[in-house]
Amino acid sequence: MRTVEINGHSFKVKGLSRKFIKQLRADGYDLNNLKYEQVDEAMDLVFNEALVRTDATLDPVEAIEEMTYKYSQQLWRACLEETFLSAEELKNLLAAGSGPTTASG
Repeated sequence: MRTVEINGHSFKVKGLSRKFIKQLRADGYDLNNLKYEQVDEAMDLVFNEALVRTDATLDPVEAIEEMTYKYSQQLWRACLEETFLSAEELKNLLAAGSGPTTASG
């Protein structure tokens, strides 16, 4: 979990659980390949799950609704970065032999 400063607000962002990702996929949301018409709904689902309330007077999801869209995109990116490995992290994991293997490997 990390704290992200965006547009004068602090947001605590936690990574999404495997269970939540699986539920999103079952509901038709693939975070790696969203359809244009799914983006806003997917963002709402992820924000509701990944953002941790740190202030009793500020609902993070409500705060996002009042922001310029570019700030919500920055927060979206932070949620995904907290959930998924970066390309470099994945490369290092696979090089160390700790990554997933295929049936042939």
